[in-house]
Amino acid sequence: MVAFVTLLILGLVMVVIGAVNMTGNISSLHAYHRHRVTEANRKPLGRRVGLGTVICGLAVAAFGTLFFIYEKTGNELLV
Repeated sequence: MVAFVTLLILGLVMVVIGAVNMTGNISSLHAYHRHRVTEANRKPLGRRVGLGTVICGLAVAAFGTLFFIYEKTGNELLV
């Protein structure tokens, strides 16, 4: 149960960070990337990085959900 909650919270945090990046706020990126990108490219960079982060966050949350189902039922869903 702890693993499920941990993975679900981590996935949701990643989705929120990705959504913030998609708005053009790239403050969560490394300083090197923030300083090297021009103002005109800030929004497209944020969208691409944010989309990738959202996809990773959804995958982590889905894995946590599948792990929870496996722990409760003992059935392997994707065999």
